[in-house]
Amino acid sequence: MIQADSTVKPTQFGKYQIVRKIASGGMAEVYEAYRVGSENFQVRVALKCIRTELTANERFLRMFINEAHLGSQLHHPNIVEIQDFNRVDEIYYLAMEYVAGTDLAQFMQRVQQLGEPLPRPVILDIALQALGGLGYAHSARSPDGTPMNIVHRDLKPSNFLLSRQGTVKIADFGIAKASTNAYQTQTQDHIKGTLKYMSPE
Repeated sequence: MIQADSTVKPTQFGKYQIVRKIASGGMAEVYEAYRVGSENFQVRVALKCIRTELTANERFLRMFINEAHLGSQLHHPNIVEIQDFNRVDEIYYLAMEYVAGTDLAQFMQRVQQLGEPLPRPVILDIALQALGGLGYAHSARSPDGTPMNIVHRDLKPSNFLLSRQGTVKIADFGIAKASTNAYQTQTQDHIKGTLKYMSPE
């Protein structure tokens, strides 16, 4: 896979320069990167690359493409913006807005370590921002006006990003379900998501 960290010269990956790895999961790895243009124009992005060993796996690749197609149609302050989707050689990637900060899982862990209760206004602010993004996604329509009926299906704390400015961003629509998405898994009895964060239904 791509190798890059903050101690070495950035790795060129298509039109992006990868600085460092910032996350790794079962399906993909995420890097801090820059899209560089003329006159030293730079845009900081989070580059999500599917693992090379999963490229030939039709189900995983379909999930990745699903995330790209859904994400490209969602534009809301509380949803991570998808800016680009392509591949370099056999590596498919998503370029997303870079959210400088932490995720809700790490934030809650830090709060527990400090032993201090989180102020109620902070809890309410996080919840209301998250609900704002989810409400938008649930009511989103395709360009022709058709209701998309999006269900995220993996709303665990690590998929809520918290910026240093206090903005909550929902990430990872890879296993989301939408009625207008031709790339989603068609198997009806296949359960997706993180077990302890699923609804009772």
